[in-house]
Amino acid sequence: MTKKTIFFIGLLALFFSTVSLAGESVGTLILEKGMIKLRRISTDNFYQEAGTQIQVQELDEIQTGPNTSVIINLTKKEDKIIISSNSFLTLKDVTPEESTIEMPIGKAQFKIKKRRIAKGRNRFRLRTANAIIGVKGTEFVAGAYNGNTSLLTLEGSVTIASLETPEVEVEVKLNQASQIKKGAQPTAPVVVPPKIRESIITSDDPKAFNAVTFGVEIKVTKSQNGAKKTADKDDSKEGEDNENAENVESEVDIDEIISEVLETVDEVVDDTPTSPTELKVTIEVTE
Repeated sequence: MTKKTIFFIGLLALFFSTVSLAGESVGTLILEKGMIKLRRISTDNFYQEAGTQIQVQELDEIQTGPNTSVIINLTKKEDKIIISSNSFLTLKDVTPEESTIEMPIGKAQFKIKKRRIAKGRNRFRLRTANAIIGVKGTEFVAGAYNGNTSLLTLEGSVTIASLETPEVEVEVKLNQASQIKKGAQPTAPVVVPPKIRESIITSDDPKAFNAVTFGVEIKVTKSQNGAKKTADKDDSKEGEDNENAENVESEVDIDEIISEVLETVDEVVDDTPTSPTELKVTIEVTE
């Protein structure tokens, strides 16, 4: 066998290895009802049989039809996305540590499991036509339509920022909502009443966010050297809503502390060769 032949075989083996890696599954899609179009490597496939399960890959483009419900379990079923009708998603980059999903239009509910990652980084990112949503581990609903992006946090907290100024992030906590209109900055988070929250969760249309009375747009100001930008909340809206928001924030902070403590304990136990048969944790909260 000549050296040229050996070199050719080596290239062929490398090619097949690359194709295999590119085709690795990053999760499972389950079609509950309706119809979807899945585009993979410029090839379109249509599915409309309820219960159909598909192994999804990075860069898959998923488009849902009318009256459609789809569930995607990502990264070993740790993350879950429930996609509504008339939505378009791209699995841009999916790993157990950090993932990025694009949703230029549509509505979806995201349940992202919290994992230990580098400080200051988000484990999950959702990009829409005009916004980027950052998540360390929480549950939220997002809607994108008419160039606007709306967000409702159902658990923990989520950050939202305009694509034009991604460094200006607004934190949206439990039961709060924020919106970014086309060419604008995020609105100040507001507490959403239970009935409207339920309507947003169960609705098949991102326009369900229209029932929310969003806060005023966050003001963006430059620092003296012009290098950094900060977000200033408009304090003109006061009264009962702000009082309720403060009460919720106080409760959320305590819940987050307790949750983080328990997660840390779980991680320590998992990393211990011999797990204790009984573990007692005391958390004392002093006002």
